[in-house]
Amino acid sequence: MKTDSKLVEIFVKLIDGTQVWVPLKAKHIKDFEFIIIENTYLDLNMDFTSVWEFFPQDRVKCFLKNGSFFAYELIDSEMPNRKYYSLIYEIVSNHGQIGKLSFKIFSNEITELINNKRNIYLKNIIIRNWIEKHKNGK
Repeated sequence: MKTDSKLVEIFVKLIDGTQVWVPLKAKHIKDFEFIIIENTYLDLNMDFTSVWEFFPQDRVKCFLKNGSFFAYELIDSEMPNRKYYSLIYEIVSNHGQIGKLSFKIFSNEITELINNKRNIYLKNIIIRNWIEKHKNGK
């Protein structure tokens, strides 16, 4: 596949009660790598029901299926607090269950999540229950 700087459509996972693939605009970088340019559905300040796997400014690897590209791996990101949103996605996508390695990888983000009382995701039942279970270092 040759490099093409025009915007193309790739599909990204969204959890909003169910898991769905949503088309977003991305710039093709090389092979199966893209940078997500925009997400007109994203509202990190108000929408606690939508938990996205990838965000604008994320460089992602995609697989090709039936002529469409589907993002499945984060390569790099320039999004501020990116690891924090990765933690949110991991907690929700795994129904509140994360492994011991994730506790190590996301230790700073876990502290931030537990201590941030103004976090919009506190309204998400899975996140709220996870915080309640782990807020005392359990």
